[in-house]
Amino acid sequence: MSYTPPKLTELIKRAKGDFNAVGVRSLLIDAIAMAHAGQTNGLYEFLGWISRQVVPHLADEEILLLFCQFWGIQRKMPNKASGQLMLTVRGDTAITAITAGTQWQTSSGLVIECSQSKLLNSGTTAVDVVAIDEGAASNVNGGIEFELISPVANVESKATLSTAGMTGGADIESISSLRARLLFRVQYPPSGGNKWDYIRWARECAGVTRAWCIPAPLYCNYVTVVFVLDEQANILPTSNDLNRVREYINGHINPVTNQFEGKPPAAELIVKAPKTKAINPKIRLFPDTPEARTAVYNALVELLYKSQLGEKIYLSHIRAAVSNAKDVIDHQINLTTDIEASSDELIVLGNVTWL
Repeated sequence: MSYTPPKLTELIKRAKGDFNAVGVRSLLIDAIAMAHAGQTNGLYEFLGWISRQVVPHLADEEILLLFCQFWGIQRKMPNKASGQLMLTVRGDTAITAITAGTQWQTSSGLVIECSQSKLLNSGTTAVDVVAIDEGAASNVNGGIEFELISPVANVESKATLSTAGMTGGADIESISSLRARLLFRVQYPPSGGNKWDYIRWARECAGVTRAWCIPAPLYCNYVTVVFVLDEQANILPTSNDLNRVREYINGHINPVTNQFEGKPPAAELIVKAPKTKAINPKIRLFPDTPEARTAVYNALVELLYKSQLGEKIYLSHIRAAVSNAKDVIDHQINLTTDIEASSDELIVLGNVTWL
């Protein structure tokens, strides 16, 4: 049962009643009662705050971090994006060295650097690069042009990012995400490699927001893990994302307990991106305002975010999400049936057409 502190008006009424009960007669009674009630109200409010701190899903950030430390959950720190840059070496020159730390910059101010020294032959060669700054802002699409900050002999000043782009960058984990992982850890404790363990390990990786474990059929010795990165423009993981999550699940040192964790050695691990099935609704709103459109779009995103891999999305739920969006009085939508998904498909929101 939740704790509800009494309101200040109720405390004032109680204090006055106490004075009246003993027959005190004084012009100062009201003032004394209000002062006493004000002090008491502060104590009740403090008790109310304490009542919220004793459970993780209501605790403030500072107390939540203490809960996480107790349960061995570490907040995911910001991560740098990485990728490959296509460099061009001029003419038929001899082998040219590009050293680690060589930097390039875009016109928008994004700075990257070579992560590992490499010898380059003439022509076009890919080099591994990493963003200078941590965070999701460094995740950019391929094809972007970079320019050397300091010239390098025999190397063209302009270079192009590979088609895979820069991926893997992540901001510090939000409190809501950390709280959700803590509740998951409490509700599904480690069990020696069951499906919940694989989901928990995947979600501990930077940028991973949702993950699913698909157990193998009976007598088959493999486990499939599927995940997405909702905070990126393209939620599907790249090959780099798949590799780092696979390595983490295969085995890692828990930074809180300093103990080794990972999948059982006998199980073969398959890590892959889900297949996506986009819905492209056409919606007419009344009233049709920018605020209503934004509210409806966010409501649909939230509905699909809560869906599971292979889960059907009911038409009634879509209509309810639109109807319950702020400022929407009435609407029409072109969808006529539930949205079905195969076992390895994830339903996502495609293009919304406003009529």
